[in-house]
Amino acid sequence: NGDVGGTLDYADNPSGLNVIAVGGDKLSRGLTLEGLSVSYYIRPARNYDTLLQMGRWFGYRPGYVDLCRLYTTEDLVGWYEHIAVANEELRRDFNFMELSHQTPEEYGLKVRTHPGGLSVTAANKIRHGRRMQVSFSGHLAQTTIFHKDPKIHEENLAVTDQWLQTLKQPATEKKRVVWKDVPAAQIISFLENYTSHPACRQAEGDLLNKYIQKLLGYSELTSWTVALISNSMSKATQARIGGHDVGLLCRADDTPKDSGIYMLKKSNILSPDDEQLDLSDEQKAKALADNIAAFERDETRSKKKPERPSGPFIRNTRSPQKGLLLLYPLDPNQLGKPFTTTPIIGFAISFPESSRGQASAIEYQVNTKYWRDRYGEEEEDDAAA
Repeated sequence: NGDVGGTLDYADNPSGLNVIAVGGDKLSRGLTLEGLSVSYYIRPARNYDTLLQMGRWFGYRPGYVDLCRLYTTEDLVGWYEHIAVANEELRRDFNFMELSHQTPEEYGLKVRTHPGGLSVTAANKIRHGRRMQVSFSGHLAQTTIFHKDPKIHEENLAVTDQWLQTLKQPATEKKRVVWKDVPAAQIISFLENYTSHPACRQAEGDLLNKYIQKLLGYSELTSWTVALISNSMSKATQARIGGHDVGLLCRADDTPKDSGIYMLKKSNILSPDDEQLDLSDEQKAKALADNIAAFERDETRSKKKPERPSGPFIRNTRSPQKGLLLLYPLDPNQLGKPFTTTPIIGFAISFPESSRGQASAIEYQVNTKYWRDRYGEEEEDDAAA
């Protein structure tokens, strides 16, 4: 225990020290016992960091892991299984943050919370952390990270080109080509064949399709609007995609030149006006009114009264039956030393709010940057050009 005067002196016992250690404060602070092979552990703790700290003394001997034994309760086993998943997710975020040469001030981090009452850490340590439900319901899924493999971009362009030609006759506008009432099955087909970067979790086709298919069972997300966005500036590089001539868009690279990825500045491919292109005048007016009301209640981070609705209010106004897929053909030549000559196809999906979708949400403790990326100023600004 904490006030015991004796110590385990391994140096004075070169032939080995055989002990039964009973703790106590010392073991709960993560004391490492050399050669530990059997542990009996029943003390519960309610914080991730405390449990991880205590878990350091479970025992591990290189080459003898099959001899280690841990006896504990079913509740503790479940808690450590959950923390292991949360820890791996956070490690993946750390790795990508390092890869993109960003700091926690610049990169949104999150830790999965526990539905049974465990806390990530003590409340006085969390400070600016906020709890947030992460779901595609009311969410904008967008490609913000891309491979630098030319073959992948050639394949994505071919997939997009061929897929668009299977859709019915569109309505052509100056800045976009729009298809309405596209069945969900065709959206699923596109996402199945498009290759996204594994670090861009919010645009992973398999996860998006699982969500769409789940809501189809509740007669939601049945009808989609698809828009191929075009750069209307006269100097824009032109390309023919899906049988339509479009101007390629510019999106700045936010990674060092020697990076193995192409990551969009502010992690945003969207031009904000595009997200409301399929809303009626009444829906646009309601979204703006709701946004202004939230601003007046000091519930937004905007410093001035909004003149157009931001993303969360647009998605809250959208019908649960209707989704929006925006396709962005990006110009590789604006990247300095282009890694491909092929237009880079990115996309954004605007999902409406859904009570069914929220039922499948996972809750996270998120830092301020993650919250701002989801609800703050970035969504109100134009995409970086």
